[in-house]
Amino acid sequence: MLQLEAQQHAAEQLANATAASQRPQVSWAVQASRDLAGDRQSQWQAGVTLSLPLYNPGAAPAERAARQRAEAARLQREDTLATLLNRIDQVQGQAEAAFTRARDVVQVLRDSERVRDDTLQMWQQLGRRSLFDVMSAEGDHFNLRLAYVDALHDGQQSVALLWSLAGGVGQPLR
Repeated sequence: MLQLEAQQHAAEQLANATAASQRPQVSWAVQASRDLAGDRQSQWQAGVTLSLPLYNPGAAPAERAARQRAEAARLQREDTLATLLNRIDQVQGQAEAAFTRARDVVQVLRDSERVRDDTLQMWQQLGRRSLFDVMSAEGDHFNLRLAYVDALHDGQQSVALLWSLAGGVGQPLR
């Protein structure tokens, strides 16, 4: 973003310089000299120069082209900023969805833990459940724990991506 901003500024300065080259220009010069022997005889000269452009058929198209390049640089910067802001919005939505998914999985995980404990207790004490039921409950619980960790990881990864993307937006928005 900073590079695009610098390019836009440079294009605007070029357009201003192109326009200024068609205006009257005044310059002055002062010159002093001494002879090699160091005598006090010295010469002084001063001058003023006035330059007026009378006719330059390519000046107007050059200025117009410079202004169009400056406008193109500005539009490119705005487009890039809009794209970056849209990407940030998209990643923020992904982060929110991941953390919502993690909260939802926690609720299911609590229920799964109760089912797992009840199934194990029914198998151990009452013999009403088969070993297959116990193993299935354990597997389901383990998979839910993995889903929870995966959702947290996705959320944290999205937050890290937000931090990296936001670095490119902070300066232009100030």
